[in-house]
Order: sequence, then C-alpha cells, then structure tokens
Amino acid sequence: NFAADIAYSGNITGDDNLKLNVTGGRLNYSGTANVVNVNVASGAALAGGTYTVNDMTGKMAAGFSDTTTGQFINHGTIMPGAENMTINGSLVSDGSIGLVSADAQTAKQIVVSGTADITGSKLAAVEGSSCLPGKSYTFLRAENITGSLVNTAGSAFSGLLSLKNLESSGTTLEASFAAENHLGTLNGSEQAAFALLPQLAANTASDSAKQAQLGQLYSAPAAAAKQALHSVAGNLAP
Repeated sequence: NFAADIAYSGNITGDDNLKLNVTGGRLNYSGTANVVNVNVASGAALAGGTYTVNDMTGKMAAGFSDTTTGQFINHGTIMPGAENMTINGSLVSDGSIGLVSADAQTAKQIVVSGTADITGSKLAAVEGSSCLPGKSYTFLRAENITGSLVNTAGSAFSGLLSLKNLESSGTTLEASFAAENHLGTLNGSEQAAFALLPQLAANTASDSAKQAQLGQLYSAPAAAAKQALHSVAGNLAP
C-alpha cells in the first residue's frame, strides 16, 4: 500500500496474488507493476507507470471470487507522468483524470489495452501542466471507451480556461479549450493583461518554450493565475 507523497521507480511483481493500493497522498510511479488489481482511493493520486492487471477469475479455487481482478480502479486521481500511463487490462474510473501536457501542444496519454469505463469521471487540470485555448489534446486511448465525463461544455477547467469540447471516437478522448476569466473581478490593469494574452499567444507561436510558459499560465488554478496576471499588469503599468 502507498499512503503518502512518494516517488517510486521499482518494479512491482505479484501477477497472481498482489493488489497495488494507493490509499492516500500522491504516488509518482515510473516503474512497471504486474499485479491482479490497482486501486486508487478517493483523495489519493497516482501519476505515471506501466501496469498489467491480471484477471484471475478462471484461476480461483472453488468457493472463492473476486470481481476486481483484471481491473485498474480509480476513485481518486490518475494521470500520466513524464511518459504515458499504460494499463494492460481494463480501467474503471469514477474519479478524476488529469490532463498532462508539458509543451502546450500535445498531451501525455493514459493508454488502456482493454475497455475504459469513465462513467462519472472528471477531466482535471494538473499543476504545472500547459494547455492553450484553441488547442486540442488527446488524453485517453483505449480499445473501447464507455461512459462519459461529468465535465460540460463551458465549465471551468482552470483559472483562465473553459472546456470547449470533449470529442470521443470510441477509442480516443480529446479535449479542447477556450479562454475565459474564472478569476473573479479584475482591476483595470489586470483586465488589460488578460486581454493581452491572445496577442502574446500569437506573437510566440514559433517559440515553443514561450508557448509552454504561456500554457502554464492558462492552466494554472485561479489564485495562481490571478497572481501571475497581477505581475504582468505591474509590468504594463506606465
């Protein structure tokens, strides 16, 4: 069991008898786990990793049953790490799915070899991630995607982004965003800084580093985004 903020890169092996449970904190995992089940509890988070979840249904002794084997179950928050999160098996999620993009152009993905049931799940912004309005990000790929996210078009995604659209092909799920103020009341200079952001995006279109920095501002939670706008406004003041 993992119950605290920790980074771990070791391999975890228990292909016929071990369950991996994340019960609290955030586990940043960069190893490979070969287990019968992964369970991320409500309030816990799991980032990254490669997982094989083995279905033991036909291998149990008479009188024993466990319907969770072969499943990666998420009640908390899951997200890719520096690389895609890979799940060999099925995903059952009613928690949050974090959208991770380092460059504001493409997202790291959660890749599921079987079915991904996302009924009741929510797409969530991840601290330090970088998304821009007008861009589309494919964040989930599976053999078959069932259910739908609770996010609705126009709902707040971050301090400066609203969800514009969720597009499912049946095997992929893609999100796009629009710029919108979710920061509350802005003073005159802060409003001027907010109005300048589309011009900054256009002017830095060929500069990948500056696009990534701008995407981090757009993706930041409201308090951090407002503080950043306040700093920008200060630089604009005569």
